[in-house]
Order: sequence, then structure tokens, then C-alpha cells
Amino acid sequence: MVKPVRKQAASKKNVVKAKRVSRKTPVPEVVETPSAEALTAAAGPGEAPISLKSSRRFWLTTLAVLVLVVGLVQIWGYQTGWGNPERLVQRYLTTGQSLTLAKRYDAAIRQYTKILNLKTSEENIRQAMIAMADLYRERHEWGRSIEIYSRLRAQNPNSVLSAWAGLQIGDNMLDAAQYLQAQQTFTEVSRRFPNSDWDAEARLGVGKALEKEEKFPEAIAAYRDLVKAYGGGFLAAEALARIGGCYELEGDLKSARAAYQTILDKYPATTWDDAKARLNRLDAGKPGEGVRTWGQSQ
Repeated sequence: MVKPVRKQAASKKNVVKAKRVSRKTPVPEVVETPSAEALTAAAGPGEAPISLKSSRRFWLTTLAVLVLVVGLVQIWGYQTGWGNPERLVQRYLTTGQSLTLAKRYDAAIRQYTKILNLKTSEENIRQAMIAMADLYRERHEWGRSIEIYSRLRAQNPNSVLSAWAGLQIGDNMLDAAQYLQAQQTFTEVSRRFPNSDWDAEARLGVGKALEKEEKFPEAIAAYRDLVKAYGGGFLAAEALARIGGCYELEGDLKSARAAYQTILDKYPATTWDDAKARLNRLDAGKPGEGVRTWGQSQ
């Protein structure tokens, strides 16, 4: 009867050990992996089973294509101005200015011409036209420059832009040695815009045209009319300097000196540099030197 009692004690020890082991060692969870049959069933009848790797590759490829398409659309929009024409106009203007600085005038004109072919604001059109006209004048293609400024004047007949364009036309005519036409153009500006800065500029232009024709008495008279009407301003000081230059070319050095001295006596110091230089030249016994080239680009 003793042996059965020992067996029961041993069995109790085994139970205790089993419990201790079960507490210390967690049982791992079993993750079921879909079988080939399950994948086949998910794919549907007649379709190949879905591969996890191929699915991931599909989405990565789709994402890459979308990124590429968005980038191409942005580039295309920048190039064509799609959705933002103003941005395209500014790009043409900026490119034209850069090409002008590089003296690539033909390429710059092509950029400005593109703006004229766009449906954009009148201000943008004017900027492009003015830029083209300035380029043509710089290239000594005065006829083309005059044509563009004439269009601007016709499109804005009663505005200050018309007066300004008229002055530009007159300056182009001076450059092209069309002195009579220049006088007529400047006179028209004076008539249409009296008692204004445009009138003063136009009167100066008339004097320049006469001076270039070496009609010095007539030029002096035109300049004196400007000084009388707009005395005290910088244009009147320039007119006095030109009066002195005309007297130099006529050999009347006393009158020339008096004109230059008037600038120093009655006009702001900002206008003195040229008058001082001319007086110094007269004192050095070099009358007339540099007079003909003074202000040729104006």
C-alpha cells in the first residue's frame, strides 16, 4: 500500500513543473499564410493568382508615373503660360532684356514679337513695342523704329504717351538726318501739348534739327524761345549751352562765353559741369572743340 502513495506524489510534482514551464514560456501566435488556393480564389475564376511582390511593384510604378506627369505639366505650363499668361509675358520680356544686353538683337526682337501675338494686356503690348523700337534705333534701323512709335502714337492720340512717342519719332529722324521732318514732328508735339514738359522737349528738338543743318541763327532763336518760356529748368540750361556752342561755331566767342556764364550765374549747380568745361576750353584757346559731338545721342 506504500507504493501507490509515492506515485501520487510524483505525479503532483510533474503537474507543478508543467505549470511553472507554461508560465515562463509564452506560446507563440500562429499566423496563417494564405495558401496558393486562397490567392487563386481571390483572383477570381480564370485569373492568375495575385502576387504580393507584383502588387507592390505596380503601385510604385504608378506613383513614379504620376510624379513624372506632374513635372512635365509644370514644365509645359512654364513654357506655354497655360493657366497663367502673365507669367509667360514676363518670361518673354526678361529673356528679351537679357538677349539685348548680350547684343543678340534678332533673338530679342523675336521674344518681343511673341508678346504681340498673345492675348494680353495693353500695357504688356506697349512694353514689347517700346523695347522693339529702342532695339531698332540702336541698330540704326530708324524707319522701323519710327513705324512702331507711330503706331503707339496713333493708338493713344490724346495721352502723354502720344507726346512721348512723338519725341522719340523726332529723335529717330534726327539720327537719320531727316531734319525737316524732325522739325515738323517736334512742332506738332509743341502744338498739341503746350505749356508742358513735352513742349519744352519739343522746342529743344527743333533747335537741334536747325543746329544739325548748320542754321545757327535759326537754332539760336529756337533755343532762346525755350529759355524764355521755361527759364530756370535744366532744359533751359541745356539750351543756353547749345546757344554758346552755336556762337562758337560762328566764331562769336564773346557771345558764347556770355551764354556759358549765364548758366553758372542763374542755374543750379547740377547744370554747371558742361558750362565750366566749355569756358575752360575757351580759356585754353580751343573754341569749337567738341561742340558738334555734344549731345549727339539726345
